[in-house]
Parts: sequence; structure tokens; C-alpha cells
Amino acid sequence: MTNGRPGRGGSEPTSFGELLGEITHAAGLDRPKRTDPVFDAWNEVAGVSLAAVARPVRFRQGELSIDVSSASHYHELVAFHGEGLRKRLNEVLGDERVKRLVFKHQAGT
Repeated sequence: MTNGRPGRGGSEPTSFGELLGEITHAAGLDRPKRTDPVFDAWNEVAGVSLAAVARPVRFRQGELSIDVSSASHYHELVAFHGEGLRKRLNEVLGDERVKRLVFKHQAGT
């Protein structure tokens, strides 16, 4: 791949790492993300094995959205463990900020 932009040599090849770095910078993905204590509490409450297949992706207005990579884990969480996990999250956080857990199965993974 060549880079025809001025100031970079015009015909010098651009490495994949450099290109990826430029793309992530342009998209703002290289900035540190704001961490919410809810995400840390999820990892503590869920444990290593569950956190590996059920990952919190958004916390807004008391609702924690969790992507679940396995259909069987998704069904188990929805049917049996959701409310217990929500209560334990709030115990770890020391308040009642988590009002609802929303599990979403990521089809195709």
C-alpha cells in the first residue's frame, strides 16, 4: 500500500500498524474511555467465567446493557440469574443505581 499524502514521502509504503493508528486517532478511539464503577462492579459480581461471555456495554438511566456471546448463557441469565446479579451489583456499589439489567444475545458469535 502506498501513501500519496504530502509530507509522508508520497510513495513510501504505510505499515498496517501506522494506518490503524491513524484511523483510531481520527475516530477518537485512542482517547481514554470514562470508566463507570458499574462496569468494575459487574466484573466483580459476575466472576471471571461469566464476565468472559457477558460483557457490559452501556449504563444509562439505571439500565445496564450486557452483551452475551452464548445463547445458552443468555437464556440462563434471563431466566434465572438477572435479578440476583442486579441485587449483588447494588450491594457492591453501595446504592440502588442499577434498576434493570438488559441482556442481549449477539447472534452469530
